[in-house]
Amino acid sequence: PASGGGCSGPGVVTVANIDGTGVRTIESPRGLTLCAPRWSPDGTKLVYQARDGSSDDDVGNLYVHDLTTGQTTQVTHLELTKAWWWFLYPSFSQHGDDSVIFHMPRTSSPNTQWDAWSVPATGGEPRLMMRNASWPMTNPGAGPDTFAVQFLEPSASDLAGRSIMTGHPCCRASARTL
Repeated sequence: PASGGGCSGPGVVTVANIDGTGVRTIESPRGLTLCAPRWSPDGTKLVYQARDGSSDDDVGNLYVHDLTTGQTTQVTHLELTKAWWWFLYPSFSQHGDDSVIFHMPRTSSPNTQWDAWSVPATGGEPRLMMRNASWPMTNPGAGPDTFAVQFLEPSASDLAGRSIMTGHPCCRASARTL
């Protein structure tokens, strides 16, 4: 059963092939609650946030589970451990660079700002992609915006944001309202 924020209460997710074969259960590390699993573009990995579900404000960390090897890798070691809104919304980048993107509040206050971050899917130091950007998604399409990031321009304590934007991680000033 799932609980709030896309979290799996017992800390497990079950996956299977489209025809129902190959059923596997993935458990989150150390009995943590598993939140918001998302597929890699090639369907071989899952990224998820694992957190202490008994704490309303625990942020936890991001993990990547490789379905071909069964190996789970913790890809972040976040300094922010508690936050009013803890959901990081992780997903794999669609840019083919094998990275995970997520948003994170700057502080634990309900009136904080949100930024979009990226971390290698193999783990490493998170890199700030864009300031004042929440719910980031990458654009896998062709054309001039191949490496664009779509995001919400957040407002303090309003998770719905003010505008849907698109921009490039290197050039926050180039963002435009959609």
